[in-house]
Amino acid sequence: MVGGLESLSDNDLQALKAGKLDLVSDSGLMTLKEFSKIKKEGQAIKQPTPFKPSGETALDPAQEFMANPYARALVGTAKPILGTAQLGANLVGVGGPINEHMAQLNDITQAGRKYVSSSGFDAFDTAGQMLSPATLALGSVPNAASTVGRIGQGIGVGAAAGAMSPVDTPKDYWSQKLAQIGLGSAVGGVLPGAWEGAKAVGRGVRNVAQPYMGQSGADAAAGRLANTAAGDKADDIINLLRQPQTIVPGSNPTSGQAAVPANRAEFAALQKVASERAPSAYAGPGGIEGQQAAARLGAVRTVGQTPADLQAAQAARAAQGKVDYDAAFQQVIKADPTLLRMAENPFFKGALSDATRLAEANGITSKDQLTQYLHYVKLSLDKQLGRTGDTALASTEKKAVTNLQEQLVNWMGSKNPAYERARANFEAASKPINQMELGQQLEAKLTSPLSDEGKQRAIVFANALRDLSPELQKSLRPDQLEALRGVQKDLARNATQETLAQAGRPAVERIIDKNIGKAPPSGFFSPIVSFTRGAYNRIAGGASDKTMNDLSILMQNPNKMADIMEKAKPLERQELVDAFMRYQAVAGEKLAEEGILSKPKPRGALSK
Repeated sequence: MVGGLESLSDNDLQALKAGKLDLVSDSGLMTLKEFSKIKKEGQAIKQPTPFKPSGETALDPAQEFMANPYARALVGTAKPILGTAQLGANLVGVGGPINEHMAQLNDITQAGRKYVSSSGFDAFDTAGQMLSPATLALGSVPNAASTVGRIGQGIGVGAAAGAMSPVDTPKDYWSQKLAQIGLGSAVGGVLPGAWEGAKAVGRGVRNVAQPYMGQSGADAAAGRLANTAAGDKADDIINLLRQPQTIVPGSNPTSGQAAVPANRAEFAALQKVASERAPSAYAGPGGIEGQQAAARLGAVRTVGQTPADLQAAQAARAAQGKVDYDAAFQQVIKADPTLLRMAENPFFKGALSDATRLAEANGITSKDQLTQYLHYVKLSLDKQLGRTGDTALASTEKKAVTNLQEQLVNWMGSKNPAYERARANFEAASKPINQMELGQQLEAKLTSPLSDEGKQRAIVFANALRDLSPELQKSLRPDQLEALRGVQKDLARNATQETLAQAGRPAVERIIDKNIGKAPPSGFFSPIVSFTRGAYNRIAGGASDKTMNDLSILMQNPNKMADIMEKAKPLERQELVDAFMRYQAVAGEKLAEEGILSKPKPRGALSK
């Protein structure tokens, strides 16, 4: 051992035995000094012996176990269960034995703590009680929605926690139990009330100050107001805003319109109120409403185009038709038995009077210009098929005339190929003309008679589109019919948004007023109070204006609004705070009980 006594020389050992330190060498004295230092340090770090000087054991096994803070935490997890059992036993009058056992447990615990110099508040025991399955089950009660509800809930949970706490004074059980229940009720009610009060004050200060903190502050205030209006539909609305549905190309929805599927009247009303803050941005031909109306009108005009387009198409068809039909009418054809049989049809005979009048007017005869004469018969059959109202053909009559017309056209085409070409060309040119005519009829239903830029008539247009016959619908291309139906859906969405906004307006106005409330009248005259109240109201009014003005801009862009709402979700919605609110009454009761009712009273330090 380096530095030990075995390193001394024989002369130094002899001098030491003789008690003559003056004869010990300098090296020997250094060795003795080092040995003394090591011995002293070893005694300082030596663990305390578990035996008293007389030889008896200082702690019994149970006390030594409870001297360990982790053991006390483990026992603490069982105390709410033991306390509940103790309460049940005392209620039926057989609590004596368990009361004695709980007192013995307390004595053992205090003896163990005293030995390791632990006194006062026992954090480990309290932590164990709070983590007990019984306590966690009590704390897992869902939060009440209102402040009053949370206070009442806290009183109930605190009282229950006090009822589960064990009592370690067997001769004074009921006074201690009532004190525990009373303390739990008081703490359980005070903590939620103080929490809600602090939140209310914090929200008031934040709501007034934040809109003045630049663009980010105004955005945060606007997003928070939007979340409040969205209520329990906030997550659904945010998802809808992230993927706004543009039904008609160019008719981009506002946030309120995009959120219509969520059916939240308050949010729709917030859109309406926000739009009134920036009327030029929303109304008129250059505003959002005008842009949406122009996009819908453009969609209808993909079908109907313009009156000039229709006139040009009709003129082109007429010019080409004259050339084709004039060539066909020059061809000579003769009647045969098939034509004669058709001529016996009553509907054919009914068409002859119109055909004869036209022939006489144009100076032709059936003998010399049979093709043209039969063409007049066909036109008369077309006229019969086009009747409406009281003179319209019945379904069976219409079928008979259609069959007759088809037979006549086929016969004429087989006898005169030039006529078939003229008819086919005319039919091909008529299809887009028919589509344009139908589109322009629907446009007239959509737009105001005074101006294309006037308010569009959603109901009139929807009824006209709904009443289209199957034949007219078939005359349109699928993309044209889809475009018209898209206009109807876009108008329907906007109408729904207006209806929701009207219903939700009173509620959202209350939400806006509550968000940044004005100071109420004081009820007495005081220049200082009146000045302070007026100054506050001016600041609060300015904050409200900044929030609503910012909201009027944000609501124009659903994606931007979704981002702002997501960032402004209130802290109260986070699971961490919800967990705190669920367990605050239980924790508060346990902490208060340990600090006030436990014996001995706190004397400063936590458990060591």
